[in-house]
Parts: sequence; structure tokens; C-alpha cells
Amino acid sequence: MHTISFLITDVEGYGRPREAFDGRFYMMWKIHNQLVKEAKKRLSTLFCNKKYRILRQKYHKRASEEAAVKKKIDELNNKILEASEEAEKDEAQIKPWSEKVKELEPQYIELDEKRKALAKQLSAIQKQYGLYFGCFDHWFLPLSRKYRKHLSSQQVQEECKRVWQSVCSVLYGDGKEIHFQKLDEFASISQCDAAF
Repeated sequence: MHTISFLITDVEGYGRPREAFDGRFYMMWKIHNQLVKEAKKRLSTLFCNKKYRILRQKYHKRASEEAAVKKKIDELNNKILEASEEAEKDEAQIKPWSEKVKELEPQYIELDEKRKALAKQLSAIQKQYGLYFGCFDHWFLPLSRKYRKHLSSQQVQEECKRVWQSVCSVLYGDGKEIHFQKLDEFASISQCDAAF
């Protein structure tokens, strides 16, 4: 990614360059807030779905149980590793820890499979409500066409990615809500890197 800097001067016959930049920032701000508005609508309807809420609670419960079992396994493996590095520890002291790890691993695998099954169900419901990144492409295309004289499609797509990241923080992370952005908070217009 690169940054382009401009020296803004008034040139006769070309209008005011500062107004052109301000107009582009205004358009991008408008696109951002329209995407946020659409995402908020869809998130609101998704969270009204009782089945989704129940599955999400089960998913978080399974994920926390899985994390606790994984932590126990890691602690026991660390004890075994430390004990095996010390010369005075014999096999009899290590054996109970190894057996405990063997008991916990099937439980961890079972919890992991249950969590993945719940994740697939949650993902299917999210797709029904149009909350996946491919759907964001459909949202930004009309906006991209509307402002194509002033903003490139890569710039609009990058803004779309920023909004999608905030949607992901609500869906998968600790995010509670997506917020609209104020015009004076809009500091830059990013652009996708065309070369992959």
C-alpha cells in the first residue's frame, strides 16, 4: 500500500482543488454510513431470530468449555515436558500426567466437533440474512457506480472491507454495535492494492 500526498494550490480555470478533495471525502463518508446503515438493519433482524440467539449461546458455551479443556491439556503437557527435562524425575511420576492427557484429548476433540457444527449452523443463518462478505459486494456496487466519476471502485471496496471488519467484530468478537462515522472523523480514503 502506498500513500499519495498532494500540494493543494488554486489554479486559474480549474476551480478549487480543496473543494474537490472535500467533495470526495464527503462522498466516501456517505458511502461508509450507507453501508453501516444496511449492516445495522441486517444485524438487527439477525439478532431478533430466536434460533440464532440460542445457537450463539450454545456456541459460546462450547467454545469456553473447549478453551478450558485445551488449557488443562497444555498445562499437563508443560509439566510432562519440564519433568522429562529433569534427570531425577522417573517415568512413574510422569505417567499419571500422560494418562490424564490421554483422557482429556477425546473430550477436547468432541467439544471441537460440536463447536464446528454449531458454527456451520450459525454461518448458514447469517447467509440467509445476507451477512457475508460476498453480499457486501452487492451493496457497494450501486454506490460505486453512483460515485464512479469521483471515487475508484478500489477505494469503495476498501471502505466496504472496513465496514465488514466492524460487522465481523459484532458477529464473531466482542463488538456490541456498529457506529456511524462523523464527517470530521474521516481522515483518509484507502485504496485496495490491485496486485495480489
